[in-house]
Amino acid sequence: MKASGIEASNVEGYIEPKQRRFLTLQMLRYVVLTLIPGMFVVLWLWHTPARWFLVVGVIVLAATVIRNYALDILLAKSVTLVGPIHKSKLRVRGPTQYFVAVKNERIRVTKKVWQELEAERLYRIDYAPHSRWLLAYHKDNEDHAL
Repeated sequence: MKASGIEASNVEGYIEPKQRRFLTLQMLRYVVLTLIPGMFVVLWLWHTPARWFLVVGVIVLAATVIRNYALDILLAKSVTLVGPIHKSKLRVRGPTQYFVAVKNERIRVTKKVWQELEAERLYRIDYAPHSRWLLAYHKDNEDHAL
């Protein structure tokens, strides 16, 4: 059975092209969500001394996001954890973010996958180590991937 139409990883420890595309789209989404509001604030406060701090802050934030995702995309490695999962969600501003935790590692998931996973059930989780996005999960000999 497949989740979100993306195949499970064929090679243990490496991500597939569809998983790489998923991470690339997530990276672009976060860069756009970081840069556009940041640039509006910079333009709004252009004639204040704080503008340089804002410019540097936006650039550092965008560089951090790009570095985390680029490391996952270019290195193409995944980390595997086995254990019962604990589900949580968080909303500070914007859309709700969904997480699962396995052995004290918090991993981001999509809403659809979060709804499919059963809390306290034993899973094998494959995730990207730098961006912490879930790439695939396995239970009872079924493969699911993002």
